Amino acid sequence: MENADFKARALDIMPKSLFIFDDDLNVVYCNHSFEVAFGVKCGKFSTVGEGISCENFVLNQSCEQSPDCLSCHLSEALRRCIAQKSEMLSRNFSKTIVTRVGSRRMDMVLNVRPIDERHYLCLIDDITESEDKKSRERRKEIKLFRDLDKAKEIQSSFLPVKKGLERLCDFTYYYRQQFKVGGDFFNVYKINDHTFGAYIADVSGAGMSGGMLTVFLRENFDTSQSSPAAALSALSGHFNRLNLSEESYITVFAVVVDIRSRTIAYCNAGHNQPMLLRRGANVLPFIMDGRPVCSWYEDLSYKDSYTEFSRGDVLAFYTDGITEMRDEQGAFYGENRVMDELMRGKDIYATLRSITDSLTDFNGGKSLDEDDLTVLLIDLKH
Repeated sequence: MENADFKARALDIMPKSLFIFDDDLNVVYCNHSFEVAFGVKCGKFSTVGEGISCENFVLNQSCEQSPDCLSCHLSEALRRCIAQKSEMLSRNFSKTIVTRVGSRRMDMVLNVRPIDERHYLCLIDDITESEDKKSRERRKEIKLFRDLDKAKEIQSSFLPVKKGLERLCDFTYYYRQQFKVGGDFFNVYKINDHTFGAYIADVSGAGMSGGMLTVFLRENFDTSQSSPAAALSALSGHFNRLNLSEESYITVFAVVVDIRSRTIAYCNAGHNQPMLLRRGANVLPFIMDGRPVCSWYEDLSYKDSYTEFSRGDVLAFYTDGITEMRDEQGAFYGENRVMDELMRGKDIYATLRSITDSLTDFNGGKSLDEDDLTVLLIDLKH
C-alpha cells in the first residue's frame, strides 16, 4: 500500500470530521467522518460552502460572496488562517448546516491550521451530542435535587413533636445535615402516662443511602418497649435480616424515663455518650459501651443500666459531628466544651443557642452545614 493510502486511511478512521482546502476555499480532501456528518457523497465537493452550506449557499450564493459571510465564524476562521498562515482555533461555533441529508443546528469546535503555503487542514469536532448529553445530565441533576428536597421534607416530618409529651418533658434540638438527606436521626416519644422514651442515632452512609437507613430505624425501633435494651435487640434482629453489606451500620443511644419512679433506663449501641446535667450540681456522662447495630457480630445482646434523676435535670444527646468538629488548627471541639455549655445555660433553649454559637465561633464562623450535626436537649421538668 502506498504511503498516501496509509495517510488517507488513517484520516478516515479519525472520529473528528476534517477536510483540506486551499487559498480559494477549494476542497481537495475530506475524511469519512466528514462524509457521514455532513452528508457529502464520495468525499467530493468543490468548495467549503458546498460541504458546510448555509442558507446563502442554498440561495446559489457561494461561500464568502454574501455580506452575511462577514459574521460567519467558519468564514472568519478560514480567512484568518489563510491571511496569517497560522493556526486558528474557534470555539462555540454554532451554525444551522444544510447538508444533503437535511438541515440541523450544530455546535462545533473548529481548528484550522496551515499544511503548506497554499493548503490548510480544518478539524471539526461536533459537540452537539455532548451539549445534548450535558443538558440531559443537567435535567437529571435538577430532578435529583428535587427528589432530595422531597426526601428532606419527608425525613424532617419524622422528627418528634411535643404534642402529647407536655406532661412528661420538654425538649429542643439543633438538626443540620451535610446533605439534604442526612444520617443523623433522633426521636422522643410517649410510652404511657408516666413514661417516655428517646433515642439518638447516626447511620452509615450519606445522602439517600443514609436517609434510607434512618427510615428503617424509625420504622423498626419499638417505641412501645419500656426496656431500651429490648428495643435495640429487636432492631438488631430486623437489621440482620436485611443482609446488608458490612459497610452498613447504625449507632444508637436509647433511654426510657419514668417520671413516677424518677429513673432512667439506658442502653448504648456504639453511640456517643449522652450527658445528664444535674441542676445545681454537675454534668455526668453516661459511661456505657456497646456495639453498633450491624452484621459484624454473630450475636448482639444488649443490657439496660439505670440511674436516678431529679426534677429539672437535663438530658443532652449529640452526634459525633459536634464533638469531632475541628478548628483551623485541627483541634476537636470535644466533650468538655459540650459540658461547659451545659453548665452555663439557664434553660434548654438558652443552652442550645449557646452551643450553636460556640460551634460557629469554634470553626471560624463558617457554615455549620459541613457535617451532620445534631444536639437534642430534654428537660426533665416533672
